[in-house]
Amino acid sequence: MNAKEITSKLLGGLFHHRHVVIPNVFILGSRWESDVVRITPAGFWIEYEIKISVADFRNDFQKTLKPSYAKNNQTKHDFLSSGDEYSRRWSSHAVPRPRQFYFVAPENLLPLREIPEHAGLIEVGGNRGWFQTVKEAPKIKNPTRLTQAQIYNLAAKVCQKTQFI
Repeated sequence: MNAKEITSKLLGGLFHHRHVVIPNVFILGSRWESDVVRITPAGFWIEYEIKISVADFRNDFQKTLKPSYAKNNQTKHDFLSSGDEYSRRWSSHAVPRPRQFYFVAPENLLPLREIPEHAGLIEVGGNRGWFQTVKEAPKIKNPTRLTQAQIYNLAAKVCQKTQFI
């Protein structure tokens, strides 16, 4: 199962439950691209990071924030697990942080003991692509609540990627 297939199945499952989901997007100028984002009715966002190999999973822990976001080459996962709020030097906005963070991978691919405390794990398996939450993601401290204008901006990005027939 490749990343595109997993993303497609995840989007289908989330759409089925009437969630607002956006694939392949940068949230509020963050350095990392989110594979899938779900927007909650309260305006928070949940990030789903698709992984198709253990090496890809382990590389995710090497992603550092820009120096203007954090000190000492803080990694994305250091930031997600902390309650710190770093502000950009050029803006009054805080660095965006999801309400929850999930890794999504094929069944039995990722070692559960390597999933950090701040993250959850969803596995995909079988021919029909069923999903199973193996580890529920806890709520992350100081999540970013998106404004209506920011949600509109994200929706516009999705529309730009969509080809209408």
